[in-house]
Amino acid sequence: MDTALAEATANSSVKDPKTPEDYDKLVAEALACPCVTDIKEGACGQPFVESFSCFIRSQAEEKGSDCINVFQGLQECMANNAEALSAIFPLERPSEGDPPVQT
Repeated sequence: MDTALAEATANSSVKDPKTPEDYDKLVAEALACPCVTDIKEGACGQPFVESFSCFIRSQAEEKGSDCINVFQGLQECMANNAEALSAIFPLERPSEGDPPVQT
């Protein structure tokens, strides 16, 4: 989520949000980024918007740790809509000659 957040907020007019209004503007600008359009308008759009907004607004020491409940909602939606989401997030499968992927 950090990469999407960085891309979505890169051109924001809000550089150091302090007030709820600043965060509202930052969220609105981030959600207007074409980089999140597909998922925002897809099968899990509402849970994504809630999760992304919570993450942006998060002031927890470990960013986003106060958003666990909404993240779980997004995770459930993604699990229930895996086929629809595969068009947005295609899985790369290694070919037979490729070395195994290290995790």
